[in-house]
Amino acid sequence: MPSEQLRAELAQLHRVLQDTHEIDDSTRQSLTQLAEDIQRVLQPPPDGTYQGHTDLRQRIDDVVLGFETKHPQLTQILSRVTDLLSNMGI
Repeated sequence: MPSEQLRAELAQLHRVLQDTHEIDDSTRQSLTQLAEDIQRVLQPPPDGTYQGHTDLRQRIDDVVLGFETKHPQLTQILSRVTDLLSNMGI
């Protein structure tokens, strides 16, 4: 199930954020906010459609572009998160 995989990826993201000290505070805050927004997406909407989350994937992509060479592990996790969101229709 995509939402279970997404939860697992978010857990991995949180672990990496806790263990990685090379990330500046601004990037860490951006990633934490993204993780919180993604967590909200996992709450099923009453009508079964995901509205208001159209920019979420773009925000993930923007963050990834900003540090993909410096933090390849985070880039891989966020790429998988983007794929899972896409599979969920988000």
